[in-house]
Amino acid sequence: MADVRVDVNLDTSKAEAEAKTFKGKMEGVFGDIAKVAGGILAAGAAQQIGGFLKSAVEGAMEEEAATKRLEQALRNAGGAFDENTAKVNAAIDAGQKKAFTDDQVRDSFQQLLAATGDVNEALDRQKLAMDLSRGAGISLEQASKMVGKVTEENVDAFKRMGINIKDGATEAEALATVQAKFAGQSDAYAKSTAGQFEQA
Repeated sequence: MADVRVDVNLDTSKAEAEAKTFKGKMEGVFGDIAKVAGGILAAGAAQQIGGFLKSAVEGAMEEEAATKRLEQALRNAGGAFDENTAKVNAAIDAGQKKAFTDDQVRDSFQQLLAATGDVNEALDRQKLAMDLSRGAGISLEQASKMVGKVTEENVDAFKRMGINIKDGATEAEALATVQAKFAGQSDAYAKSTAGQFEQA
């Protein structure tokens, strides 16, 4: 009987040792898995951060290029450069309060400046373009094109929007008709939930 008891104890000790070894191996395996998973997560986070930084750099470069284009457009327009720059910057701030991006306002102004050849006229028409954009549910770029030059094509587009511009109307009369229909639309949109969200 004594031999059996010793054998049982030996077997138990051996089993415990093997169990401990197995447990150690499994902990090692799970530890390695955790390290690999952690590495994958860290790599993913690093990749996302890298992508964000790349986008930020590209955005900054595009912003700089757009600013340079605007500066050159203002220089080409003539007049008091610093004064005109201040006016355009004020228009960009006002546009952002109406839930337009600085890029949208800048591009709109350049489009209108090219169409009118006058800084003040371009800024006046931009206010109308903002109202038209919000009232008609079209982009600021499209609205700027429509009010930049009143062509027969644009008059037809206005008619499709329910704006009846009389035959033979001057450009000023046509723009006044558009203003009468859409005045205040950009301010109203800016106060809406969607407008507030876009501003934020």
